[in-house]
Amino acid sequence: MPLTASLIKQAIAPLFAENGMPSDDPVGKWCTAYAGAVAAAIAGPVKLVAGLVPGHGGGDGFFNLLDAAFRTMWMSAAWIGPGVTAVTTVVPPLQPFLLALSPALNSTFDRELAPTLLSEALHSYTLGIVVMVAPMSGTPFTATLM
Repeated sequence: MPLTASLIKQAIAPLFAENGMPSDDPVGKWCTAYAGAVAAAIAGPVKLVAGLVPGHGGGDGFFNLLDAAFRTMWMSAAWIGPGVTAVTTVVPPLQPFLLALSPALNSTFDRELAPTLLSEALHSYTLGIVVMVAPMSGTPFTATLM
């Protein structure tokens, strides 16, 4: 099943409660929601095994903490396919995807707009992740997520 912005939106929509974002472990909740949405990730001939393990990274500020946590999840991901294994080699920085949304999000009170824009940004971010696929025999090659 290909990854879609719609799957991410369904996963993160509950984070937008009536009284704002979760205040108790917001990074952990975002990681858990996102990890569930991308659990069926495929990159070329390999698929994500056992999903992503929500984690925490270092840093300060919500975007930096979220970036570090997502990077930790993807870099520790296990990939496998018929006759091949893979490791994550490139995880783009998350902040540019999120910071680009700030003007639009800060200028509206539309409760539906935030999950929509954020899910599209997270989807674009996810498609920028690259894995190195190592066949049992032959030359290793890179693949992006689908």
